[in-house]
Amino acid sequence: SILPEVSLCFGWLFRPLLSFVTSIFRIHNNYHYLPFDWNYLGEDDIALTAMVSFEDYNRVSHYPSRYAELTDKYLRFRNRQDAVRWMDCYQYFIKKLSYIYPNKILVLKSPPHMGRIDLLIHAFQNPRFIFIHRDPAEAIRSARKLWNLNKPFIYEDFTAPMVESLLIQQYADFYDLFSAQTARIEYAEVRFTELISDPLPVID
Repeated sequence: SILPEVSLCFGWLFRPLLSFVTSIFRIHNNYHYLPFDWNYLGEDDIALTAMVSFEDYNRVSHYPSRYAELTDKYLRFRNRQDAVRWMDCYQYFIKKLSYIYPNKILVLKSPPHMGRIDLLIHAFQNPRFIFIHRDPAEAIRSARKLWNLNKPFIYEDFTAPMVESLLIQQYADFYDLFSAQTARIEYAEVRFTELISDPLPVID
């Protein structure tokens, strides 16, 4: 997800090289409560952001003032052309994963997919959905931490109240879109607390 453009051909080279650099300089992973590991699973939306493409929702974290515009383009997909461009980019990435991991079932996780269910069920054959439920206050607290860590990559000035308002709006938008589309699918639901405390029984 960090180097999606080169992962297909040069993943074998970059992974051990980056792991060596991380070990030598004792670089910590401030985004997760886990030791830094270049094999750590990443969200597919992060890969879209890292690709040479502007067709992704995470631009919200670069340009907070464009929240409504980017939500309409890459979460609600009000314009069909935006949906087509996003899906072309997304399928390009998925094809890479399928080539790297042949005959494997891909498990993809990204919060913005809560708003893309209709698009995903039309693009992929018989996709299955798992909803990971997290306490709202904890989810917003985690998102706030992510925004603070991403300050060096945000291209606009913002205040803490602005971010708090945006995160609450984002949470509401995700759930509104999810609720509007779930009638058309069957999905499993698991609790985040159970998943992180004892994951194997939940996964089984």
